[in-house]
Amino acid sequence: DIFALAAGNGLAVSSGVLSVGVDGSSLEIDSDALRVKALGIATSMLANLSITEGKIAATQVSAAKMKLQPKSEFLAQSDSVSSAGVTYALAQTVPTNFGDAVIAFRNGQRMQQVATAGAVDDNSKYFVNGIGGSSQIICNSGAFGSTDILTVDYLFDA
Repeated sequence: DIFALAAGNGLAVSSGVLSVGVDGSSLEIDSDALRVKALGIATSMLANLSITEGKIAATQVSAAKMKLQPKSEFLAQSDSVSSAGVTYALAQTVPTNFGDAVIAFRNGQRMQQVATAGAVDDNSKYFVNGIGGSSQIICNSGAFGSTDILTVDYLFDA
């Protein structure tokens, strides 16, 4: 029987009919056609980096779907003043990879985020510390007076 010779892994022969083995959860046979079952591809079946930015419709991405929520905090000067600067603790944790999305304003003027605490050398700069943990904003120790307001906008895991 030629079908028996052709049958290998995933194929079977019964009464002269060659058939395909399916798992029923990801593959199915429907109307004599082999196809991927609706919602049949699980995340664990995808190769790392197989879904690229270009494959995702912009309308399908939102902060809510990513479980992120916006937060805006108004902070007055804290007691934590050192030679490294003034440290302001944020109420929520800034998620890993979202440090650049933290935006600080001093009395309504946007400040410049810098890459290291040591680069906070004047009143217009800030550094985000503790990304993915106890998140903080570090400003120049002379940046804020008792009437100044620091406004910080950021995203956090909801």
